[in-house]
Amino acid sequence: MKELRKYKIDEMMNKLNLPKYKAALKIIPKTLGIAFNTFHNYRKLKVGDKSDIPYGQVRKLEILFKIKEGGTG
Repeated sequence: MKELRKYKIDEMMNKLNLPKYKAALKIIPKTLGIAFNTFHNYRKLKVGDKSDIPYGQVRKLEILFKIKEGGTG
């Protein structure tokens, strides 16, 4: 069985078409002020992992993906 992700970043990224997906891979880390690898790690966080994304960055992601605060879509 597939492990649940802590955040829906991967799910939201997979909804993008290819040109938008590639652009998002460049834009999102710059917008958050993090390295590409850190963004990749954020995408792979699983429920139960001790690591977490800082709240400010989660809010920016919600805004970028146009989802409600604390929402699922």
